[in-house]
Amino acid sequence: MNWYKKASRSIQQHIDDVVNADLHSPIFITEKYEIIDGAHRTCKAHILGQNIEAIILSQKDIDPTLLPKDSKYVGQIYRDDQKNEYAVTELLKLYEDRKTKTINPEIILKQSADVWGKEIDIYEIIEQAKKKMNQSKKIKNSIRFPFSTNLLWKKITDNFSSVNPNPPLPKIIGTINNIKILIVNGDKIKKEKNMDFVEGGNGQAWDFIPKNEIWIDACINYKDFPHIIYHEYLEQYLMKKYNLTYDDAHEIANKYEKEKIITNLQS
Repeated sequence: MNWYKKASRSIQQHIDDVVNADLHSPIFITEKYEIIDGAHRTCKAHILGQNIEAIILSQKDIDPTLLPKDSKYVGQIYRDDQKNEYAVTELLKLYEDRKTKTINPEIILKQSADVWGKEIDIYEIIEQAKKKMNQSKKIKNSIRFPFSTNLLWKKITDNFSSVNPNPPLPKIIGTINNIKILIVNGDKIKKEKNMDFVEGGNGQAWDFIPKNEIWIDACINYKDFPHIIYHEYLEQYLMKKYNLTYDDAHEIANKYEKEKIITNLQS
């Protein structure tokens, strides 16, 4: 039995995790191509028709003290969302310099067909995630914000152009329409939550951030805070209001953020 069978996510949560998976980080698999970490990324790569980068770990790679007491099997390393169990995010720190192998995700999926337990069909998860991704793309092309993005930008720049990013952290630096804006220790977030946390994030995109919060990495130049807040606010609004996928909401938010950057450069 591998650790995914202990996962407490609902089927809908699995679907959402596949849809919003970030493919920038490699997955971890055993020498038999069984998934240790990265099932949602593997599913998304399969949907997109992309190969995936994997780091292969053998039994000798893993310190036995990191495994559950009742197992010596490398595939039973536990994920970081399970209380009091080994954080898989540690693997990225331990093996970040190891060479990856490019693999067709279908090969991995066949070896881990019951990755969430026999009661959950991984291919059904993939099918539902694919439908959601296609629906999101259709909606994305007709999105119009029901509020003035210019007024939103003015409100953000008026309130967050000059802030104190110094410790102690985390620090609440204000709110925008009942959304709390916090400065956080980005390095700590990477180590304890997710290695892919960069510059900022919001509660719709990251499950470790409360739904009504936007986090900004303290290492970012405070002059760039308004751009990060603007981007994250639009992104979380699109994901919540229109049920857009992270990728589609991120693309739209990027577009609006770039418009402000260009305008600032020209002024």
